[in-house]
Amino acid sequence: MSVQTLHDLSRRIRRSVQDVLPLKEGHCLESLAAGLGYNTLAAYKKALSEGAAPPLSNLNVFAARDRMYELDYRNAGAFYSLLCGRGITIEAERRAPQRGWPDTVIYDLRVSSMCMRSGGLRVDQIPSDVEATFALPFTQPLKEVGIGTDLWRKDAFAAAGKGFYQPGVQSYYQIDSNHYCRIGDRKADALLNPEKETRLARLNNGIWEGALFIYDPAAQADAIGVLGRVKAQLARNILEAIAPGVRCLIFAPGGHGFGAWHISMTISAESGGLKKGPAFELPSIPGRKIQAHNPVYHSGSEGVDGEPVKGVFDSGQFHAHVYSSGVALNSGGCREESNPSRLFDIKRNLVAAAEKALPFTVKAVL
Repeated sequence: MSVQTLHDLSRRIRRSVQDVLPLKEGHCLESLAAGLGYNTLAAYKKALSEGAAPPLSNLNVFAARDRMYELDYRNAGAFYSLLCGRGITIEAERRAPQRGWPDTVIYDLRVSSMCMRSGGLRVDQIPSDVEATFALPFTQPLKEVGIGTDLWRKDAFAAAGKGFYQPGVQSYYQIDSNHYCRIGDRKADALLNPEKETRLARLNNGIWEGALFIYDPAAQADAIGVLGRVKAQLARNILEAIAPGVRCLIFAPGGHGFGAWHISMTISAESGGLKKGPAFELPSIPGRKIQAHNPVYHSGSEGVDGEPVKGVFDSGQFHAHVYSSGVALNSGGCREESNPSRLFDIKRNLVAAAEKALPFTVKAVL
């Protein structure tokens, strides 16, 4: 195997989403090298020159994803999904001016998901997966907080919730789903507060359809730029929602204050369809309390506070809540903003704990 093989795989992954999601070549190459067991691309190239590099078939998709987390957190989940043979296309068509929306620029959007074959060939649309639920992007400006802009942005990306954004600020644009791509028509949706959680959406037979509404004149003047940013965020969220293995969505339930989060984890249908998955360790995180209130989602093991310490998947699902605990209010009267444990780390630790316990592997599609 030559280093060119690694470049070819990186190029194929980036080309498959070049119209919707910018992925840096250097980040992809470093992540692929990590998936082969090397700390850097340079170390991989050195091993290759010495004839000691492993074949590409040995690539560990979890190690590659973990390295991408360090380099580019926002794209790590999408990169993992692409590496595992998932793909999407996003079509956008601008509507002609309408009488009912004279001052609004509207794009109709259609996202199609697909599986990929080795070599980057498209196979077919992903079969209907009732758990392929994702969050629509928020479009308000972020709040100014004292914990660091980078951490705040990572949390805003990892956990859908208005509390990250400037209160009372009018969104310059908005994304909405067509009625058949909204949650609420299935029994399991009761756990997601479908009447209130209009920010959650679902693929319908591998398809999501909706619209982008641009209200602000300045944003309308940059309509192509706005559309590009919306496509990228939709691509990230949907690729994570259709990835094989364990998926994790953290969002603010309707009617709850900022700092109370719902955890919805699912196992993709092709990863075994477990009716009752093995117990996995709920991560112990300073300043946080994870509670699986429904007994079907936890084992009988209890910690020092009487709380379950192990989660259980039931019919491919795990639901829990996470709160700030033992954290003082900040000057603005908010515990979430002063919590030293960040939500993006909670999400990453939950997924890693579940993957460690579940009896299946996920391989790259090369």
